Amino acid sequence: MYKNIVTFYLKVGNPERREMLKKLAKRFLLMWSQIYGDTAYMKLCEEIDETF
Repeated sequence: MYKNIVTFYLKVGNPERREMLKKLAKRFLLMWSQIYGDTAYMKLCEEIDETF
């Protein structure tokens, strides 16, 4: 669910705010990765870097 929301706003959101959205999304993904120990969050982080 979070992935869909984040990617939607990065695709169609304000381009001036895209860097801020990326930083915020990555911060949450890194936090969840540490809490849950799931590598899928890190993969999504990398995907965001590559795509946007």
